[in-house]
Amino acid sequence: MSPKIIQFVATVIGLFLLMSGVAPGMKSAHASVAVDVAVGAAAGCGAAVATGMLTTSVAVSPHHLDFEALSGDFPSEPQAFGVRCIDVGDGSDCGGSISVDQPWLEIDHDRFFGLDTVGVRVDPGDLEPGIYEGRIHVEYDFVSVDDSEEISVGLVVDPPPPPP
Repeated sequence: MSPKIIQFVATVIGLFLLMSGVAPGMKSAHASVAVDVAVGAAAGCGAAVATGMLTTSVAVSPHHLDFEALSGDFPSEPQAFGVRCIDVGDGSDCGGSISVDQPWLEIDHDRFFGLDTVGVRVDPGDLEPGIYEGRIHVEYDFVSVDDSEEISVGLVVDPPPPPP
């Protein structure tokens, strides 16, 4: 293998490791990356790779929410999670999207920007008694980092009380 291909692969692996996270609940990307167009072409990229600086700090907290509700009841009182997306290089905010994987799981908005709080409710109206699990997916929209996080949601649905 040529030294240029080895250098390109080492750069990609280094970026992957750097963006894997530095602490639980927080992922950071801080790097200066310069990749020669010839190196990208030699590695079979087929396109020029731009020089760039990755300085984005992202975090979600908490990573788990628990709810308890009665079968057939109205939607729950909201709980919340915080999300942060900031370019630490210049202090500017970044954003992204939020989605859920269950129809009984509700969020109060599906986009965020900078530091934001997202309300979460569950709707047990059509659910039978039992234990349910869902996920909230947080996707960051900034350039150069393909990163996302999930918040797990637990729901215990109890049977309604017997009629008087």
